[in-house]
Amino acid sequence: MQAFEKKALLLMRRAEKEGRDILYEHEVYEILKGAGVKVPRYTFINKDQRPPAAKEIVLKVVSPYILHKTEAGGVKIVEKDNAQKAIRSMLGSIPRTYAAWIEKNRKKAPVVYQDLKGEALKKAIRKDIIGFLAVEKVDFEKQVGHELLIGLKWDDAFGHVLAYSVGGTRVHFYADELGKENCVSLTATKFADKKIMSDMVRRPFFSKILSGELRGESIVIDEKKMIDTLLAFKDIANTFSDLNSDYYIKEMEVNPFVASKGNLVAIDGNLRFARSDFRKVKKPLHKIKNLLDPETVGIVGVSAKNMTPATVIHRKLLDAGLKKENIMILHPRETKINGCRCFKDLDGLKKHLGKKRLDTFIVGAPAIAPPGANAGDIVKRIITDNIAESMTIISSGFGETSKGKQTSKEIKELLFDMRDKKNDTPLINGPNTIGVKYYNKSTVFTPWGKSSYNGIGKKNVSTVCQSGAFMVMSLSDFAYAVDPPVVVAVGNQIDVTVSEFLEFLMHDKNITVFGLYIEGLQPFDGLCLARTIRKARNAGNDVIIYKAGRTKDGSDATKSHTASTAGSYETFRAIMEEAGAYVASDIEEYHSILTIMSLLSDTVLNRRSGYPQLAGMSNAGFEKCALADATYDIDGTRLFEIATLSEKTKIKVENLFTDKGISDLIDTDKIFDMGPSANDEVFELTQRMLLEDINVDACVFANVPETPSVMTLSGFNDEDINSPDSIIQRMIKIRQIYKKPFVASLESGYKYQPAVDLLIQGGVPVFRHVDLATRYLGRYLRYRMR
Repeated sequence: MQAFEKKALLLMRRAEKEGRDILYEHEVYEILKGAGVKVPRYTFINKDQRPPAAKEIVLKVVSPYILHKTEAGGVKIVEKDNAQKAIRSMLGSIPRTYAAWIEKNRKKAPVVYQDLKGEALKKAIRKDIIGFLAVEKVDFEKQVGHELLIGLKWDDAFGHVLAYSVGGTRVHFYADELGKENCVSLTATKFADKKIMSDMVRRPFFSKILSGELRGESIVIDEKKMIDTLLAFKDIANTFSDLNSDYYIKEMEVNPFVASKGNLVAIDGNLRFARSDFRKVKKPLHKIKNLLDPETVGIVGVSAKNMTPATVIHRKLLDAGLKKENIMILHPRETKINGCRCFKDLDGLKKHLGKKRLDTFIVGAPAIAPPGANAGDIVKRIITDNIAESMTIISSGFGETSKGKQTSKEIKELLFDMRDKKNDTPLINGPNTIGVKYYNKSTVFTPWGKSSYNGIGKKNVSTVCQSGAFMVMSLSDFAYAVDPPVVVAVGNQIDVTVSEFLEFLMHDKNITVFGLYIEGLQPFDGLCLARTIRKARNAGNDVIIYKAGRTKDGSDATKSHTASTAGSYETFRAIMEEAGAYVASDIEEYHSILTIMSLLSDTVLNRRSGYPQLAGMSNAGFEKCALADATYDIDGTRLFEIATLSEKTKIKVENLFTDKGISDLIDTDKIFDMGPSANDEVFELTQRMLLEDINVDACVFANVPETPSVMTLSGFNDEDINSPDSIIQRMIKIRQIYKKPFVASLESGYKYQPAVDLLIQGGVPVFRHVDLATRYLGRYLRYRMR
């Protein structure tokens, strides 16, 4: 047991007996001291005691309902001779000041005071003051970087999240003006080590002030002392988490820590705790195989007449080659549908199966229906009678309505209780899922005939999506570029989660790129997801995530959609990126980067220091300018440096252009402007020279395809984009030969879509504008080189 742990347990137990879920500031100091964090000298005094002798002290009110003392007028710096007088004065002024603040901020007021007004409110505030804290005044410079905030907050998905930022009274001002990403560092304490802590310290804008890197500045705080303080918070968090202790810390914050005489000193502190209530049982995750790749299937919701979602799934399973005798349907009237046997109820099906179990059961019954026929009752019966190894619940209405939420709760409790007693249970995907596609087998209930999905593209991607609509939309959008062998829609995650599917799919050697669409996470699933992403990255795989619910409105929308906790987007992004994921800012970026990840997965990067060296070429001057501008991202972050070509390449290029009689027509200053005269062969030979240059790390090949000198449009004059002599086929050949990453840009609209499709099929990532091509390539390379 660590030095602080025993003390903290005693303090929490005492507070609990007194009806508190908070610790007072001096109690927080006790824990910090035990963890090796510097605190000022302090003494707690009740309302009737005299303060200790000191030259100058800070008096702070102590009350279970005054956490932010400034708003209550509860902090005063006094000379030693005036301390007693100051306490008497504060006992009179605090109730008035705090009551006035509460009258203006009712929603922020403690619950115990929200219904009180006037004298009754003031009287209650005074009654709750138990004393004052007399604290040594710590001298420090009140300037940016000399006041810091370090805090812990419990997140249901990630456990304790550690925050490090600028401190003092202007925390929110700096975050709003400069952006949270520049002011705050976040990490999950479960994974934090010295390297991560060092990155946390160096990330915010004020880090150079503390380290003395700015001109004329000296070191304010040694980095090691800051890292040690963060590690102390980590130790406290991991000791008092919902996984490890009788109590867990919900929130703990010191604002500010101050830089004083080369040390980091806490001059405030609050802590909120709760009883641990986390329960965990082992899920039969090996049954994901049964769910994805079943040989025997039960289905409810199939119609002999109408095209219901379950009917679509039934036909897809038959098309995949499942034997008719292995597909069993629950139907109140029919005896056979499409040659598959029907059973009136689960009793008949169970009798037919005997001791056997189905690999999976597709539940497509309505959530609201008579007892025994609704989806909830069917699911419970399949669980208790152990009829199937797994289930996919395509029915909605479980997490979106109050009755549905109750049914979901009952199913979760049934699964937990049975697993807690070591009983075998099915593994459940959904509810509110559109289904899964696992190689040739599909339980996706949208008809392929209405999809743009065509089965053409690179087959090294798997996607796991919380929205089925997002999943099928992505399949359509990826046509020609990517053909994911495995796609999973998880819906409400009543049982198996995003991270658990990812963990399973990671072992598929065909998959090297994983795309995730996430709206919210189940308890502790953020930790599991981060851990799995680390494994995936260490194995050489790429992971990209699009997270919905980044704004309050978006968060509210995700809650109503999939009944999950969206949580803080900043927390999610920081922890996922730290684990090794690419977190996309929007859907377009998600699709674009995932496509590049897939098509360029076999490329080899030159991991030189500094920025990647980019070579670019186009046949249009405006594209040359746009390409150069796009070497910086839209936020001003540099992505590339323009490569300086080797003398060998310069000579080869000059000889080529001279031989072709176009040397006076081409601008070779940094980014090549080939002009309208360069033909297909010149483009190919120039591209080869740039890719072979030792100084070049990556290339962007852009083209405005309307010039008559290149073959980009079949049917126009004698042009044929399928000809090996066309610029399209030449670039595809180059992609097959060279392992240096490059992307292409092809402008000018719909007429050139066939050329785009051919290039993408040939493994070349193509964009319709050169700035997008350049920026997405730069972001991808930055990710790959992390």
